[in-house]
Parts: sequence; structure tokens; C-alpha cells
Amino acid sequence: MLTLSSDQFTDWTNRTIEQLFNHADSLGFKLFFSFDMNSGYFSDPAQFRGYLELYIKRPSYYYYNGHIRLVQSEICCANS
Repeated sequence: MLTLSSDQFTDWTNRTIEQLFNHADSLGFKLFFSFDMNSGYFSDPAQFRGYLELYIKRPSYYYYNGHIRLVQSEICCANS
């Protein structure tokens, strides 16, 4: 599982994820993404759609029963 938040979209992150998928393709290893959803990171799925589309057709992207695996979490904090 690769966990991403919007502040991680840097050249280094993009290159690293590309390398991870390339290596996973060569080994038959499977990967999938987890996106943190909140106002500080991703607040709308459209924000990561293009990024996800780069990888879901790769041999190394994990599918379960013919469907892509995608984890989204909502982070919220309460001030008390």
C-alpha cells in the first residue's frame, strides 16, 4: 500500500513511485494506493484521479475480483 497526501506530490515522490511500480512490475509484486481525505490533504477524489490513472493499468496494480483496490481515509481532529 502506498499512502499519499497532497503535500507529497513532489518530483522526488513521483520518481520514487514510478520506480516502485517499475520494480513491482518486474517481480510480479502488487501495489495499491491509499489517499488521505480531509481539507488539509485531498478534499475531492478528482484531485487524485489523474495520478491514479497513471498506475491502475500497470501489471503491478493490485486488483481484487476484477476491481481496483483503493483505500481512502478521512482524518479529522477535534479540539477539546
